[in-house]
Amino acid sequence: MKNVLSYIGIILLLGLVLLPPILRMSLPKKNDEDQQIDRKSYILSCSNQEFTINTSYDQEKINMIVIKKIFTQEEIDKRKNIDENIENLDEQLLDSDTIVLKYQEIVDMFDNLKNKSTVIYNVDDNGEVVSIDFSYDQHKELEINKLTQKMDAQQIYYEKLDFACTIK
Repeated sequence: MKNVLSYIGIILLLGLVLLPPILRMSLPKKNDEDQQIDRKSYILSCSNQEFTINTSYDQEKINMIVIKKIFTQEEIDKRKNIDENIENLDEQLLDSDTIVLKYQEIVDMFDNLKNKSTVIYNVDDNGEVVSIDFSYDQHKELEINKLTQKMDAQQIYYEKLDFACTIK
């Protein structure tokens, strides 16, 4: 009886040793291309003294836009002075110190977005944050076409408004 069990054990061990090469030959091969799918996720991060805008891209599709309006006392004072003097200035005659009008469109868009129910609005210690999530809704009703362009065009748009941009 011991000899029979010994032979059965040897056959089982031999089967375990031969199983991997047999499976490698008999099963279909996996493509290496399937394993190495590059999702190409990028974050376009643009900022100036008053705003930080982060746009998350998954290939060409926008996943999320986060706009943060930064609170600083110096910027608040500068903003009050510009608002008081803006009635006397012609937009074409503005000097380089009145940079707020260059991105006034972003300021207006931010102020309109924070009151919408389809976006997330938070206030933290150093600013106000508006988050727009595109994973479940395309937000066509928000009229933010200038913020939802392809990454290269979006970066050019922000840089024209004197934002400094980086891609991560």
